[in-house]
Amino acid sequence: MDFYDEVKKVATELYEENGRVEGHDLDKWFEAEKIVMAQQRQQCSLQ
Repeated sequence: MDFYDEVKKVATELYEENGRVEGHDLDKWFEAEKIVMAQQRQQCSLQ
């Protein structure tokens, strides 16, 4: 899965976990980017 697709998946999960509250799209997107980047950094350091 590429970076964009992974961020989209995580952002959707965050949206659903937080009660599907509208109006926080960018907040959830940026939070998802941070999560995905941290996961990728961790995977790179383990290799």
